[in-house]
Amino acid sequence: MNMQRLLSIMAATALIVPITASVAFAGPRKGQCFDSLSLTPQQQEQMQAIRDRAATSSERQRQELQASREQMRSLQQSNASPEQLRQQRQRIQELSRALSDQRFDTMLEMREVLTPEQRSQLQERMGERPGRGPGGPGGLGTGGGPGRGPGRALPGSGR
Repeated sequence: MNMQRLLSIMAATALIVPITASVAFAGPRKGQCFDSLSLTPQQQEQMQAIRDRAATSSERQRQELQASREQMRSLQQSNASPEQLRQQRQRIQELSRALSDQRFDTMLEMREVLTPEQRSQLQERMGERPGRGPGGPGGLGTGGGPGRGPGRALPGSGR
């Protein structure tokens, strides 16, 4: 595999694995999905505490991931060995995975605060949200999100 192909694949990987600042269930405004669930004051406090903890933890992880991506860009522009590039790519994947795991854990923690009825209501609302699903934001379909829909060919893919 030549270096240009390797760099194209790594650039594509960086585009395919976007990391967002949102916490699980968050919409344009954090906690918006919960507004119509009639949360008790205690549930509201618990949700806010979970969001606060998650925000602190994920901010550190996002900063570390951004620094690793910057280091990858520097390595790509240097005469780094393929092994160095592979190691940096692996580091980025590990950090991305850790951030994804943290978001999932937050979602599970928030889910435990809800009653079974509230969970059902939330699931219905999440299914009704426009742009969600395979082609929605972040999906790989042909929707309006940053996936690989029309006009979003991967570098070097010939698409």
